[in-house]
Amino acid sequence: GGQSTSFFERFGAVPVTGRNAAKLMRRGDAVLLFPGGVRETIPASGDEKYQLMWPEKSEFVRLAAKYNATIVPFGAIGAAESLSVVASVEQLESLRNSPLGQLLPGGGAMGEGAPVREAFSNFGGPGGVDPERLKFPPSPLALPAPLWDMSRMYFLFGKPFTGADIDVSSDEATDETYRNVKAEVESCISYLKRKRTSDPYKDLIPRVAFERLNNKQAPSFDP
Repeated sequence: GGQSTSFFERFGAVPVTGRNAAKLMRRGDAVLLFPGGVRETIPASGDEKYQLMWPEKSEFVRLAAKYNATIVPFGAIGAAESLSVVASVEQLESLRNSPLGQLLPGGGAMGEGAPVREAFSNFGGPGGVDPERLKFPPSPLALPAPLWDMSRMYFLFGKPFTGADIDVSSDEATDETYRNVKAEVESCISYLKRKRTSDPYKDLIPRVAFERLNNKQAPSFDP
């Protein structure tokens, strides 16, 4: 709705389209992209936590090459611990199709309705972006996790891929560049997960206690 759009726009968010990405790159703006979309943001199970769910191919490599942009892979962990999944996609779909679900706003089975088709009717733009690869899958229902389960947030920026590193001379070369970018993100995530175990203040409660008693930020792990 309009309110949620305004909320995200305050942080510089724009609809995910190839045209918007190209416009930002032409202006020289930085573009923050999560190829895995909402499924990575709200993992349905512990097995999916911090697992990349990128499409087999992504168009952002060609788009970066077209505008001579540098791709900076990065990993981030901690956000998944801030949410608790209370209903799976299957449970939500069962509710939508139940007699009660028919009475709720937006009730009924989810399908490729006119609003969805219309939203993607003008999709494309420079870079040959495929709209089918950017559709968000259904997500589970999640609520804020208890305070004692919340983790510190960790970020790590990996090796940048400059214009000389981004080879789009063929489909095979583009796929190889894409795999290399993805592998760098996975390496960052793996490093952070491993190092987090040595951080005595990774959990919220001991970290807040330390900072209140010492009036300074709690230390983290040694790099």
